[in-house]
Amino acid sequence: QSTTTPTEQPSTSVDSVSAEVIIEEAGSHGYIHVATKDTGTIVLAKFENINIHFSIVQQVNVNTDRTWELFVWGKRLPSSSPVTSHLPAVLTTSTCRMFFSVLEDCFTCSGNVGFEPLLDARREGTDCVIFKKSDRSVAAREETGRHIREGGTTFTKTIRHVECHLLIPPERKSSKCEQCVSYSHHLRSALARSKGKEMNTAHNSRAGHVHMSKDQLVAKLADTQKEKAYQKACAAKVKTVVSKEIDTEGCSLNPGQLTFLQGILESSKDKFEAAFEKESPQAFLFKQQLERARQHDAKSMKWHPIMVRWCLAI
Repeated sequence: QSTTTPTEQPSTSVDSVSAEVIIEEAGSHGYIHVATKDTGTIVLAKFENINIHFSIVQQVNVNTDRTWELFVWGKRLPSSSPVTSHLPAVLTTSTCRMFFSVLEDCFTCSGNVGFEPLLDARREGTDCVIFKKSDRSVAAREETGRHIREGGTTFTKTIRHVECHLLIPPERKSSKCEQCVSYSHHLRSALARSKGKEMNTAHNSRAGHVHMSKDQLVAKLADTQKEKAYQKACAAKVKTVVSKEIDTEGCSLNPGQLTFLQGILESSKDKFEAAFEKESPQAFLFKQQLERARQHDAKSMKWHPIMVRWCLAI
């Protein structure tokens, strides 16, 4: 297994950072000083509370020469991880804060969750399911004891590729690394083969259409149409409620009042634009009201989504 090994030479200059500074900086980013080994290595860890039990999500070992080792869920960060290019090889007074800030902004790869039926089908009495390639080498392994939230659901099991990057740079904005994303296609195919006609055909099913039979696609289409009818009924109900609120609490203007207000808005346009800061909420509200005043038909006005959300909120 590839490991993260800093390539730069250890710093012996006056820029060398002390253990106290490292521990204090790490603490400000959620790490706890667990111990200092006899060799002088500082052990820092970030914990996660899972059902009253604490598990170490990340562990950073800072050596006396201020090189470091990083473990995620007990696994050493591989050198192939793109996060390594964002981290300094040696901690100094000028890079210590940046090191922990980068780690705090990174995402932990969730692996592939939601494949419990596939795991159950392949368990065969083993505690940990192993997925192998065609050459019989290990491709991925089941991991348990996690607390992963995805799509509003909490998962305690995941399938992680053996070359998982473990940490994801903040700019990727994803819950999975490239290796696990690539392997998820194979898992979905395997899941479809194992479930057969029992595949989930609900409108919100995550199963790919390419893996469904004609009957399953028809069933999913029927459920989707049923869901659309339900959403349409909900929208009609909301529309009725809003209409009643407008009738009971709204204020109607006669043609003369409307013309008077339109004239005020048009004549005050330059004054208000000068008084309100550009891009401010007041300027935005005035712009919307002015646009509405220029419309001959109220139904022809297309309100900005922000205005719609604000009106619903109040």
